[in-house]
Amino acid sequence: MENRTQTQEEIENINAEIFSHMANPRNYGEMKDANGVGKCLNEITEEFLMVFVKINEKNILENISYGCNANQDSSLSASIFTEMVKGDTLDNAIESLMLMEQKVLDVPFSQKLNSSMVLHAFRAALINRENRMNNMGEDLFTINLDLNEEK
Repeated sequence: MENRTQTQEEIENINAEIFSHMANPRNYGEMKDANGVGKCLNEITEEFLMVFVKINEKNILENISYGCNANQDSSLSASIFTEMVKGDTLDNAIESLMLMEQKVLDVPFSQKLNSSMVLHAFRAALINRENRMNNMGEDLFTINLDLNEEK
């Protein structure tokens, strides 16, 4: 019985956190001094989500923000993810990215597409940062959303 109560409390805490992010999204908005900008684009609906990162010379994710014209699931995922990795090391942020990708595999297809947009945009921002460090002169890097359900 005690384990069931703890599980119920954990569920209530998770739900409270989700509602908090829905009511008050964190880290929303363009970052002017970003050193990496990534975009995930759904070519069919033309929805997109952009991630802006500022990573310092010690590979600490000093700042991260997002902007989107996507649905609430995408914005919610972006708020939670950016809050989770902000201030962390780049290695830990990438590990969090991979863990979230595994979790997203277990949700229904439409939620999978919406929730994965932030993960693709974050990956694109890291690619853009690397490209900028290699003097490739791009403003942002875009990854198109894979709309194939089998993947």
